[in-house]
Order: sequence, then structure tokens, then C-alpha cells
Amino acid sequence: MSSSFNIGVLLLFLFVQMVIGANPLYHFCSTNSGNFTTYSPYDQSLNKLLGNLHYKTPPNGFGMSSAGQYQAQTIGLSLCRGDVSSEVCASCFVNASTEIRKRCPNNKAATIWYDQCLLKYSSSNFFGQIDTEFKFYLLNINNVSDPTSFNLETKRLLSSLSNAAYADPRMYAAGVIDLEGSKKLYGLVQCTRDLSSGNCKTCLDNAISDLPSCCDGKEGGRVVGGSWRARFCSSGRPADILFFGWVGGKHACVDLTGVSPLVGLGSSAFTVGQAALKAVSGKVIKHEKACLDNHHVFIPFAFDTFGFLAPEAVDLLSRVQRVMHSNVMTPRSMDVVFKRLSFAIQKGVAAQLVARLPTISMYITCKHFTLYI
Repeated sequence: MSSSFNIGVLLLFLFVQMVIGANPLYHFCSTNSGNFTTYSPYDQSLNKLLGNLHYKTPPNGFGMSSAGQYQAQTIGLSLCRGDVSSEVCASCFVNASTEIRKRCPNNKAATIWYDQCLLKYSSSNFFGQIDTEFKFYLLNINNVSDPTSFNLETKRLLSSLSNAAYADPRMYAAGVIDLEGSKKLYGLVQCTRDLSSGNCKTCLDNAISDLPSCCDGKEGGRVVGGSWRARFCSSGRPADILFFGWVGGKHACVDLTGVSPLVGLGSSAFTVGQAALKAVSGKVIKHEKACLDNHHVFIPFAFDTFGFLAPEAVDLLSRVQRVMHSNVMTPRSMDVVFKRLSFAIQKGVAAQLVARLPTISMYITCKHFTLYI
């Protein structure tokens, strides 16, 4: 495959919205493999392939399959980000498989990227090969104060994650390191699992080497291809934080997959107490499904009465209620909520609020990115 690609620039504004990640990051309709006609044998094979991948992918986050024979054969794979649940993975795949047929309706080869997943297929067998046909970059438009030091720390973190990912069966790694002051640097790398460990390492090392050309001295950036993704971000607060389904002031669904003091903490770090008892309620289960359907990690704030909570927690909940909107939060509201969440962590009362916390939530969404393709 050719490694050449055209360069263009598109400014992406990532807003806090009801469905974060519902739109693809990008898609690529390859012309190298030719086209097919609707209702042809290849079209039928492609539909069967997507059905196979829909069945195979969610249980472990990866699937590869083929369908048809000879000129009608199609081959494909799908990969979900290493920290998402099977429910989110399944939902993302449904979106990807539907959208790619709309955007590349007659291309025999195509790839579509989402925050949570990747889907690609071709008439040629690409399994085990590094896909260099197309790649794109995303970068945060904000500059860091000390680019030389920051770039060195970024390379150190991502290189460490690359070494961990290629040796892991999931070919995924995420991590965080401390920077000067109170800031942290988060990173994530991942390969498609059809690659050998050696090819995965090559992919990631090349991706890390690419980052300075697009993202030198920036607060965040990523390079994404058909076989890999590598990403870093440093931020003082989450760009994506969503409150959904507040019922009588007793429940909230919160997306905390972004940069926050909670990132990297496992559920074992908290003594759940009364919050865990409420997590089994029908209303919480209902909200959990709504969140998963919208690609969000579900973290219930569960409490029957304020009597179970420390005074600091009562204050937090009251302030959150005053700025919470059912569908979307303004940047100012988001700032207030984040500050209150930070306060809860600092005061040690988060244990009384968090009923379940994902053990890995290193995926970072920065506020403004520029896309180079």
C-alpha cells in the first residue's frame, strides 16, 4: 500500500453533547480495490462480513472475518478501544457499519474511525500487514509552556506504552505520568490484533516518531492509521463531562472518561458503602443502559437520603444540581462541576458518591483539535 496522502486542515470543535462520539473521526474510501454494484455477489458478501464482525467483536473488543469466494470475497476486521465495555463496543460497531456503507457505498475497500472503534474491509487479504495507505493527525491547538521538556516526556511515556502494548495480547496500553506542578500527561496506544507483536511495535514506534511533525509543543495530539493509534494529552480538566438522567436529585450518569482526578483510580481505591446498595435499583439500571447506548462510561451517584453523605458531599450535590442540564452543560457549568468533583476527591468523600468506577479510563478528549489528513 502507498504511504502517500494529501494534506489538508480541518478545525474540529469537540463540544459536550448528548451523544459524544456518535460521529466518526474520519473515513477513507479506498480506490485501489475498485468498486462493486448494489445487490452484486460482493455486496452480499460484505453484508455477511459485517454480520460476522458484529457477532465476533464485542465480547473481547476485536474481530476478524471473511465472506464469499473468488471475486466476491471480502475480508475485514473491527477493533474497539481497549478501555470500553462490550456494550459500548457493540454500539460503536453498529454505528460504524451503518455509516461506512453510507459514506463508501460502492467501494470494495474502506475504513472508518470512531473514538471508540475502528472498522475496515477490503477485497484483498490484509491480515497481518501494516496498513500505510491512509493516516491522519489530530492535535490540540493550545501550546505548552516548555515544549522541549514536554516533548521529551511525551516520547518517554508513549515509548513505554509501546513496549507494553506490543507484548500484551490485547495490543493496548494506557498510562499517565506526572509533570511539573499538578499537571499530568496521559497516553494511549493500540494496534489491530491481526498484526504480529513485531509489526505492532513497528507501527507504534513510527506513529510516535510522526507526532512531532504535527503536534510539537502542543497540549495533545494523536496519529491514527488503519493498524494503530497513538495519543497523548495534558489538560487540567475534562473536555467531555456529561450529566444525564437526573431523577429527583437522586441519580446522575456521569461521563468521566476524560482527564480528571478520577482517571486511573480503580474501584478498589474506594470503600463504596451505601452507594453500592443503591446501584442495583431499577432506575440506576435504566440510566446505565441509556449511558451505554450513548457511548458513555456509567458512574452512578447513588443515595437515598442525604443522611448517608458527609456535609462536603451534600454541598457538592447541591452545587452540581444548580448547574446541571438534562442534555448538555455549558463550558462554565462544566468548570463548576469539575471543581466540585475535585473538591470531593481532595476531601476524601468520593467514596460516598462513586458506586462503580472503571479500572481503566485513560482515553482523553481534548477540547479543540486540528485534523491533518
